[in-house]
Amino acid sequence: MKQSIEGIILAREDLVADIVLHDTELEIVDESLVQTHQRSFSVLGGTPPTTPVVNDESAFVPNCTTPDNQECTCTLPEVTVTQPSLIYHRHVPSINYVKGWAFWTGSSCILVLIASSLVVFIEPAASSSGLPEVMAYLNGIQLNKALGRRVVVCKYLSCLFAVASGLPVGPEGPMIHLGAMVGAILTQSKDSAFGFRKKFISEGANRKFRSTRERRDFIACGAAAGVSAAFGAPMGGLLFVMEEVATYWDTSLTWLIFFGTMIAFFFSALLMSLFHGWKPTGHTFGELTQTAQVLFQPLVLAKVEVHILIILPAVIVGIVCGFLAVLFTKMNLKIAGWRRRVITPKKHLRIIEPFILALVYGTVTFVIPMLAHCRKNPSPHDGHATPGQIEAEGVFIGFHCDSHSDMSPLATLTMNSGETVIKHLFSNGTSDSFPGGTVFVYMVIYFCFSAYAASNTYASGLVIPILVIGSATGRTLGEIAHTVLPDVFGNLDFIDPGTFALLGAAAFFAGVSRLTVSLAVIMVELSNELYWLPAMMCSIIIAKWVADYYSHSLYHAIIKMNNMPFLDSQHVQAPHLQNHTALEVSTHPVVVVHEEERMDVLINVIKTKHNGFPVVAQDGHLIGIIMRVQLEMLVLAQIQHINLPSGLTPDTEMSRGLIEAAEPRGNAEERLASLLEKCSRLPDGELKKYISCRRYFSNSPFFCK
Repeated sequence: MKQSIEGIILAREDLVADIVLHDTELEIVDESLVQTHQRSFSVLGGTPPTTPVVNDESAFVPNCTTPDNQECTCTLPEVTVTQPSLIYHRHVPSINYVKGWAFWTGSSCILVLIASSLVVFIEPAASSSGLPEVMAYLNGIQLNKALGRRVVVCKYLSCLFAVASGLPVGPEGPMIHLGAMVGAILTQSKDSAFGFRKKFISEGANRKFRSTRERRDFIACGAAAGVSAAFGAPMGGLLFVMEEVATYWDTSLTWLIFFGTMIAFFFSALLMSLFHGWKPTGHTFGELTQTAQVLFQPLVLAKVEVHILIILPAVIVGIVCGFLAVLFTKMNLKIAGWRRRVITPKKHLRIIEPFILALVYGTVTFVIPMLAHCRKNPSPHDGHATPGQIEAEGVFIGFHCDSHSDMSPLATLTMNSGETVIKHLFSNGTSDSFPGGTVFVYMVIYFCFSAYAASNTYASGLVIPILVIGSATGRTLGEIAHTVLPDVFGNLDFIDPGTFALLGAAAFFAGVSRLTVSLAVIMVELSNELYWLPAMMCSIIIAKWVADYYSHSLYHAIIKMNNMPFLDSQHVQAPHLQNHTALEVSTHPVVVVHEEERMDVLINVIKTKHNGFPVVAQDGHLIGIIMRVQLEMLVLAQIQHINLPSGLTPDTEMSRGLIEAAEPRGNAEERLASLLEKCSRLPDGELKKYISCRRYFSNSPFFCK
């Protein structure tokens, strides 16, 4: 998914650049070049204009003109620009900017329309990130269609088009949900979501894997594998599920999830090596380079010394990002509540709103950079990035600048993908490339639009926007510190804006999600910056303390907004609550079901208003729980002589399918009335028969925090 998204985004950027720069007039003003050593360079026909040198990928090619525009190979010197003067000016026709804007916003609107239509017209359960639903399910809450198989396809495609449209959203949340849904699908032996039934698990394994406990374990493992594939963080995925998602945990689940995250990371890195092997980088398939394994490898690698005094800026970054995280959470919830009242009830508005959002955001990201000044394109030769090295995948956008050797800092941030922006902001030794005011303007724009774009009618996540906002905030503070502190305390090598961006990303993520241990590991794994772990831990814990004082985490607040009966991990403010038992709040007498029960007894149990019933042995000991839908299925099967398979759970598609096949679709009251009417026509002999519940109840209880 991520490579498909990156390919679409890069294609949009290249096409916009081609449209804007079409028929551009060039005026050469400086051709001062210095020879260093000889190398070969291929060019397709004609003598190109003089170009600046970035990573020695391009240079002026003298006397390389061939007839019929055939490719020729020339031997030319490897060159560097001897002075920061412009190489040439270019004059772009105004109509080109109009065409570029039309393509930039039009392509974004079309992609968003496809993404929202998949959710609105095909599968509404595929909207948003799905992470709160996974958290709720693994904490004992049954959610219909949250893990359905049709949701997998719709969520994948919707997320692909939504992120590729350029909106301030990310794919990481849906990838975690997709991993959980894959784990849920693997616990079912037959697939009938799309009208076909294919058996892909042996009968022996079917009985074990379809129990409720095994189903939860597979879903937890799938969610952890999603984190591993999304961030390239296998250990972070394990700790994330342990810290935030799952309630029930044991040692066997630890190594199962570790094995799953390891396999997910291996195949993700392998496919990334294949993708980078297609690029002209010299990499081959199977070569697990840092670029293939580290998600946010900085585009400029410069050595920055680690000093203990970095803890003090880390505290300040944590405080600022903590307050911003509270503001982001409250804005997100206010917008989500307004959208639920105004937009959600009307289907046409659920399509129009994302379209207008894409149009406005595309216009802002295209027009605002033209109002900002351009700067010299950083290179290893101009002193801006020394001793760093600019990676080949760096994208410095400057299509509206007068000189080809210039770049627009604001356009580089607004018109690149979220991952590329984070790589730019994490880069060290580039303090002159992104001024603090430019980064601050970008942070304000991105903050507002990402808060509005979340929880919309398409599949998308918030992780990339959170990291972008945090890194932009940290980078802004770092630019201020890099400008002010040397004048007061002298040269401080550890004060680098890229380091502040890393601390800001970790702190803002902690303030929004309240993650601590798993977040520190994830940030180290996705940035490959182990030396800054103490400072990151400090900023994470400070931001969490600040945010905890004012609000809940965003994901828990969304669960509460969706009216899910999720029990918070915080202790209930009732000092004598531990002195009471469950018997004091349960109904009298307790409605129970035995392992083998008569049919008339099961019918009387179904008549009650309860949804779950304890299963007890002959001696009265609790041995499991069985749900109402399972009892209805058993009675219907007995009436129509259906041979049910073992291990059915109440939330599987097959369980609901059997009931809907035996009865017309309808609400619970109509279904119960029809069932009782059929039972009333049975002879007394049939009602006295025993039904075995042994294969159908869950012997692993649902745990809640």
